[in-house]
Amino acid sequence: WELGVASGISATSYGPGALIIRSAMAEFMAGVLDHSNARPAGVSIQASKTWDFGGFAPTIAVSYRDDMFKPMVDVSVKTFDSDTVGAFNEDGGCTDASECAWTDDESLTDASGNIFEPGDVQNGKMNTYYAWMGDADADENDFDIDTSPHATVTLSSTTDATDLKVTTDISENSTNKNTVDIDATSSVTLTAQLVDGDGEPVAKSDVEVNIRVQQTTTGVTPPTVTLYPGPAPMKTDDDGRVTYTTSGPKSTEGAVDKDRLDVITFSASVDDDDTNDDAVTDTLNGTAAVGGNDETVVATIFWTDSNPTLVTIPEVTDQTRQAQGSGKGSTDPYAFLSGQDKVTIRASVSFYDQYGNPAGKGENVQITIGSGTGSSDTRTVSSSGMARWSRTLDGTLGTAVTVGYALRNEADDGALTGAPTSIPGGDSVVPVRHADDDSSVPGTGTAITELYDKEDRFRITGALYSYDDGDDFFNNIDGNDGQGDRLTLDEFEELIKPVTGTAGSVQVVFYDDDGRSIFRVTTAGS
Repeated sequence: WELGVASGISATSYGPGALIIRSAMAEFMAGVLDHSNARPAGVSIQASKTWDFGGFAPTIAVSYRDDMFKPMVDVSVKTFDSDTVGAFNEDGGCTDASECAWTDDESLTDASGNIFEPGDVQNGKMNTYYAWMGDADADENDFDIDTSPHATVTLSSTTDATDLKVTTDISENSTNKNTVDIDATSSVTLTAQLVDGDGEPVAKSDVEVNIRVQQTTTGVTPPTVTLYPGPAPMKTDDDGRVTYTTSGPKSTEGAVDKDRLDVITFSASVDDDDTNDDAVTDTLNGTAAVGGNDETVVATIFWTDSNPTLVTIPEVTDQTRQAQGSGKGSTDPYAFLSGQDKVTIRASVSFYDQYGNPAGKGENVQITIGSGTGSSDTRTVSSSGMARWSRTLDGTLGTAVTVGYALRNEADDGALTGAPTSIPGGDSVVPVRHADDDSSVPGTGTAITELYDKEDRFRITGALYSYDDGDDFFNNIDGNDGQGDRLTLDEFEELIKPVTGTAGSVQVVFYDDDGRSIFRVTTAGS
């Protein structure tokens, strides 16, 4: 049991007299062999660990046995790994043949017929180790992946978690993404998810997460602040997350309930160094619902009993409005230009009350697309909280058309008065056409004007290119460590996406919308 050979039939019991099935017997045998020097004939290779989160450095064990499975001493065995030698060439050999070639003065097996060497794999990567023997009588012993007898073991690393990401089941459209109606909602569930440096979920279990709860009741003098002991430390599940549900104030169902601000702090030592490196710097007054991804994340919940409303209109002659909810305009970033150089642009505005529910029915919204006569229209917000308008106009390939949105005041006689109140949202649409099939972009590379990575598309001025896993991607960045390497789709996007400024440059060697295209990255995003 201490060696991991047997685990029992439960946490507290063994069944020495019980029947055993083949799979269980195989586990016993494999467990015993792991602690023996038994190996198959010829060259074999093993690793003390083949998978883990993050980078790790296992021991690589290379063995050689004769046809009777006896250890062979002082046998020269060549070992190398894919991280060091890179990809094999089209002939199945190493780019630098000497890095993989066997000689009779490689590492020698010990008295037990084994060679032990340190292994290594980087965070989120794979690294394959190879072991082989050549022929001492041969003129040369260059390695060929297709014809040279060899053994392999692959180390695989899953990208490790670096932070926590906290989300709630509160509507994303509520004020500050944290406002809850006391009369309509009795509890809120928060989820803390382990994520990597890119914010992607990491399914890592048994990471301890601590929770602290502070509640401040307003509407009383002085405000009541209560710090509650959090629940016992929670462990992440197989998906790398913990969930915590907190209850809101009890509704009096008629009377006005007092507002309450909950501040819930999640913390964990995510990177396995036994310390929480991140200081809490989040503003805890409800201005931010959830702090950024860190080892400590603060979530706020604002419980209130105010009436749902989009806007209030004080009884003043100019009818000044103070928004309580929110409105947001939206449009696609591009639209297709017809053969007659016409483009149809669709725009919409969505309104929500402070709780994130659709609101604004009957309000007047002015939507402006382009300029000149007929560029604006006033639309009425529907019961779903939306107003829409589309316009077809002359367009120029690659030249953006501006889009604007505004809330209009309505006087008692129904006339629209005063200056409109601007509404944020998508502010431009670019007319595009699909890039021609069987085309290319010559030269050393052209800057990507805009990347639409969620759609697997990018545009160069007015030409729209699509890409997928069936295409070929290459790193052709001068001086880059990976210059000349084939890229996966994810690696391609990672290179070309803008960091803080502009997207990278791409040489389109060959483009086929429905077939195989070839793209070379010549400059990384910046």
